[in-house]
Amino acid sequence: MENTPDRSSNKISQKVLIIVIWAAFGLALVWLANQYLGITGQITFQTHFQDDSTIIKFDDSSNILSYQGDDGLEHSRIIQDNIRFSLLPPVAYEEVVMSIRFKNIKQDTVLLSPQPKVGLEEVSIPLVVDWLDQLAWEVIDNGTIRLWQRNPEFGSVEDFLKDIPETGVAQAWYQPEAQSIYPENVKSRVPDVSQGKIIKNLSNESLSEFDFIISTYRAPIKDDQWLISEQRFDLKSLFVNDNRFFFSLSAPNHDSLDDSVNLDWLKAKFTKGNIISRLTN
Repeated sequence: MENTPDRSSNKISQKVLIIVIWAAFGLALVWLANQYLGITGQITFQTHFQDDSTIIKFDDSSNILSYQGDDGLEHSRIIQDNIRFSLLPPVAYEEVVMSIRFKNIKQDTVLLSPQPKVGLEEVSIPLVVDWLDQLAWEVIDNGTIRLWQRNPEFGSVEDFLKDIPETGVAQAWYQPEAQSIYPENVKSRVPDVSQGKIIKNLSNESLSEFDFIISTYRAPIKDDQWLISEQRFDLKSLFVNDNRFFFSLSAPNHDSLDDSVNLDWLKAKFTKGNIISRLTN
């Protein structure tokens, strides 16, 4: 019995449907392989602070004031001394490199603080430390640690760490990732001057007792009249709720809009390792 045109058409439609289903299944497998089995990978998102984005969400948008800048574009400004936001990364990503483009008007310090997992120490990362940037001392750098010297006595950070002076040394914004190369027996006798009277009155005698300041602070990059700070975070060490990671951006000495922090954009570059690193961590 010969096939009728209707039967032939049905068979063709079924074959096309099967092809489409298998193609969709194949694409899904490719996506899963890229997310979970790929050797490496990264994806970048960028958003303006005034935009409504699924990637970045603010706890209270009333703390952000939109304004038109001298460039004719819309930007944002911090109204309060602290704003909280969260990031929603793609699945299977392990690290985020966060870049923030901002303009510091009169703030001594602008801080970015991730919310850590329960039991881990909360750490504030300085995006800008104005008093350190203005300190007219010699600075040497080994890529992780920076050393400010009133007088150039040490040729490298390593030389300083091998023979840290008994007096005249302070630490400022010294982050935990560098503590492993910071002598344990020295921590107790090196005061922390990250915040306090030195910031408020850099020119007074409060700094005269120090000849060395050690820090892991990285100054932001100048971009026209703006500053860009880039910070790296291990997502495995951060608190997560509903697949979101939480951060706060603060200007501790914020008093009014006249000394606020202007914000342009936030860029989040998520990266992942290979399947072996995911299984072993």
